[in-house]
Amino acid sequence: MASTSASTPRSTPLASRAASRSASPRRHASLAAAGPSSAVPDQDELFGARPSGQPQPHDEASTFTLSLPQIVEPAEAEATPSAGPGGILVISGGSGFNSCVGATPGATFAMPISDDGGSSSEIIRVLGGPSLGDLRSRLVRLIPLSTNPPLSAGTPPTPPSNDALHALLSYRLPSTGSSRDIKLEWLSLVEGRHALWHGIEPERKECVRGFLVLFQSEILRRANRNFNLRGGSIGNFFLSAAQKFFRSIQTAIFLFSATTQMQARSAGRVLPVINTNHTATIAAELESGEVIVGQCEISHPARPRTQRALPDSVLSTHAPGTPSSAIFDPFWTMTNAWTQPAVGHQGDGLAPQSDDEGEQEEDEPSTGLGNLAFRDVEEQAQLPSPISRIFYVNAYRQEVRPTPSPEFISQLHQCSTLIYSCGSLWTSIMPCLSMRGVGGAIARSHSLRHKVLLLNTSHDRETDGLDAIDFLK
Repeated sequence: MASTSASTPRSTPLASRAASRSASPRRHASLAAAGPSSAVPDQDELFGARPSGQPQPHDEASTFTLSLPQIVEPAEAEATPSAGPGGILVISGGSGFNSCVGATPGATFAMPISDDGGSSSEIIRVLGGPSLGDLRSRLVRLIPLSTNPPLSAGTPPTPPSNDALHALLSYRLPSTGSSRDIKLEWLSLVEGRHALWHGIEPERKECVRGFLVLFQSEILRRANRNFNLRGGSIGNFFLSAAQKFFRSIQTAIFLFSATTQMQARSAGRVLPVINTNHTATIAAELESGEVIVGQCEISHPARPRTQRALPDSVLSTHAPGTPSSAIFDPFWTMTNAWTQPAVGHQGDGLAPQSDDEGEQEEDEPSTGLGNLAFRDVEEQAQLPSPISRIFYVNAYRQEVRPTPSPEFISQLHQCSTLIYSCGSLWTSIMPCLSMRGVGGAIARSHSLRHKVLLLNTSHDRETDGLDAIDFLK
């Protein structure tokens, strides 16, 4: 881990200590790297290299100063309590930071809602709405278990029923087997007869089951779209039904947290970076000029990607979803129509699907799983060109600039430690940073004293060939 120190005029105790020990190579290191790429918006602001609007002192290169975390002795830590990390805000995707959540108790996790793979892809195809898969993954990981030690001496022990609830909400329906058997298992869950309900109190059981019944009624209303239950996440179904019932992602997260007793035990908090009831779709522009639409197509395509440009007729007639003020800036999109060739599925994004799409005979091998099943990493072809930037698009494949959640911006001005998590750089981290005003909020925050970047142990399809300095740039 390395924290980047921003060149701001104010001084902090940590900065003073680092300056007094600048002669030690263990505590301080300066790296000269190539200047920031103009294709990545606000990248200097994101990592605190310089305040927004300030000109670069050198045209050819910019200097990044990396300071290793200061080692504080126990006695010294008691005398200087401000040396600790304080409130922690983690920007991550759905799985990249899951193994590290125990190291940041009580942290706030800011997460994207642009995942269009797995169980989320089928929910979006049939029911629409935002992608909740990444949020569900982190929420399930934060559920307190009876085997976990209490966070503090005054925290009551976690009831064993939480373990059963965790098993239920983390369960996935089988991805193989006959459609009839999978449907029968799902109905046993909806009717409360499944073995996974054993050990859950009646109050909490009926609360969760009620929303599964609601989810079942929603897919029955759209029976002509033939919802595919293969590999379906019960946690996704519960969270999606709650979001549609309350018309709010944050309220659905609150219900999930309250039902699983996360809030009572300060396990952590999950925050969507965009607060909307509509689907958010990302696209990647490659250095070659090619554009790929959809997170799955960018990071782990489910099938070989075909390179074909969407005709102008598609861009002009593809019916959009209902605009949301959180996703759309109508004046911006009218004057900045995006007309570059795009690659991906026409069904990605905000567009409603045709009624008969994806229908198949019972028990027949599926030929249209779409993004339900990922290909192994070893089988994925490398991108034809490195990614230069990530941006959001609407149903017309026009570039839009979403407005971030006010709570996300508020956390940037309250927390003292900002962690850029390991995981997918371009499809998990950058969607949280490429929205309107996020880079400026990070650069101008007076509370952020530590900015930490966690690197991956290996490269993926998105970052092949990048080193640590490339991640910073």
